[in-house]
This record gives sequence, C-alpha cells and structure tokens, in this order.
Amino acid sequence: MNLLAIDVSPRLDNSYSRNVSSHLVASLSSPDTVVVRRDLAAEPPPHLDAVFLDAYLTPSTARTEAQRDALAYSDMLVDEFLAADTIVISTPMWNFGVPSTLKAWIDHIVRLGRTVDIRNGSFEGLAFGRKMYVVVGSGDLYTRGPLAMMDMLTPSIRAAFSFIGLHDIEFIRVEGTNVPGSRTNALPRAIAEVDRQTAA
Repeated sequence: MNLLAIDVSPRLDNSYSRNVSSHLVASLSSPDTVVVRRDLAAEPPPHLDAVFLDAYLTPSTARTEAQRDALAYSDMLVDEFLAADTIVISTPMWNFGVPSTLKAWIDHIVRLGRTVDIRNGSFEGLAFGRKMYVVVGSGDLYTRGPLAMMDMLTPSIRAAFSFIGLHDIEFIRVEGTNVPGSRTNALPRAIAEVDRQTAA
C-alpha cells in the first residue's frame, strides 16, 4: 500500500491532530507500506495566481515552457496524490473552516484533466478507489452542541474530494481541546476512535 500523509498544523509536536495522525498512520501501515509525508506547515503550497491560471486554462499542447514550469509543482502534488492508495490528512479547524495552506493544496489537487474530467457533458472524478482519513483538531465541540452548525470544514473537504471521485472518507475528531471537562479526554478519545476504525 502507498500511503500519503498530509500534515497541516504549525504546532508540530504540540499538535493534537498531528499526534492522532501519527498513531493512525502507524495503525494503517504494514512492513510493505510506503509512506510519503508532506508537511504543509514546513512547505506551504503556493496559492493559485494569474500565471498558474493562464497556464491551467491553456490546452496542454499549446502551453509555453514558462506555462509548463508554472504547473510543474502542481503536477508533482497531483502525481504524489494519485500514487497513493490511502490518504491521511491531519488539520486543525480555524475559524470554522479549512486552513489556507490545506485549501491551497486542495486547489492544486482538484485539476481538470488530472483528477476530474468532463465526459458526456458532466464532470467525472478520476480519483476513485482511494480511502481517505481526515483527522480534525478543534478547540471547541463541533459534533454536537450549539457550534455544530458552524462546521464548514467537514462539508468542504467532503465536497472537494467527492467531486474528484473520492467518496470513501472518514473523519476523526480531536475536539474540545480548549474546553474544560473535554480537554483531558480529547486525545484518548481520538486515539480510541482510530483503534476502532483500523480494527474494523
């Protein structure tokens, strides 16, 4: 199995989501698993700019060398993604949504002609057959209570990857890390959920 691990939090060893993700990757791995790690805090992907978009909108056969260079990093990210059988993303929730570094990575992955195509007048995802786990760290509680309706991270990730054909997505929460009464148990609960899912 080829496993791609994407880490987002800049808190490194102090990150709840990274700690749970490390346990998840270890639980999913066997001696023949190839694990590729990409740290978006250490190497933030560039946001899409005019040069990229001009190259992206130019047919591949008509692109200049400069336009091919503009797409080279994105192509590398897509190749890395498509080479994986399983993808593990660990990310914090910031202001109810996806951190900009993760959003930029997703913008490079959702590529017409690479991970999605238009066939018979409809979009068709090309990334089917993969499994994704998303470890989400949050200071408050978003699976229940008054803030549940504010979770914009889960539906946006599900929508983006379902669009490219990846529908098998499991979310694992490390939530309430700033809430008295939940803080102490947040990490053990998430680890237990990893063990439950990987034992199934």
